[in-house]
Amino acid sequence: MSGGIRDVRVEDVTSINTESSIRIKTAKGRGADVNDIFVQRLTLNTVSIYRNLYVGIPFIQN
Repeated sequence: MSGGIRDVRVEDVTSINTESSIRIKTAKGRGADVNDIFVQRLTLNTVSIYRNLYVGIPFIQN
């Protein structure tokens, strides 16, 4: 396995009038992991599209 995403920290972000919110993605078909993503105080105002195009990836909303 190569690539992957790990140890990402996002804090104090405000996004206004965006087409989509957040996308964390590795190369399709490569089998890479996404681990240890920390998001705090994220505000998304007027997001027009939410799509989860990949099977098996959960969308968790608190």
